[in-house]
Amino acid sequence: MSPADAIQPDTRATAAEPSLPPAPIAAAPLETAPAPEPSLDAQALWLELERRDWTSLALVPAEPGATMPVALALSAVCAAQRSKLPLILPGEQATLAASAGILSQIRLARAAHNKGERLIIALGDLAQHPAGAAIARGADCAAICIRLHKTSLAAARAVIDLIGAERCAGYIVLEDKSAGTP
Repeated sequence: MSPADAIQPDTRATAAEPSLPPAPIAAAPLETAPAPEPSLDAQALWLELERRDWTSLALVPAEPGATMPVALALSAVCAAQRSKLPLILPGEQATLAASAGILSQIRLARAAHNKGERLIIALGDLAQHPAGAAIARGADCAAICIRLHKTSLAAARAVIDLIGAERCAGYIVLEDKSAGTP
């Protein structure tokens, strides 16, 4: 056997292995339904954020609650307006090790700012996951997620104190549909 024969794949079919027809080269395009229009609240929030110069946005709950639906709602608005979607990073269960990776992603997004790269980081309750505060402080800006008629002013102020008032781009009021989308 020559060295050239050693690197050639064996294409002979055996009796136990019938040869299969070749796979298609291109598949037919899938029919897709148009995406639903993002909520007016999500649109207003995104348009307000567009007034700022940012590459990374941390969504921080003032009390335990979901921030990922907010990130997805903002991404839907972005999809309707821009050609490049933001990268959404889950940080609800942020540990020290995970926060180092997310902070590295924030630095990479800043380096690619002129290419339109954006990150939205959905964080969890900072009392249960204190590494999230470091992520929020490392982001260009943060939005505090508060629940209508549930979040106390003291809880919102405590989050602002943890992440720094200079980082706060504003707040998002969530109706209490289990702290879902704005």
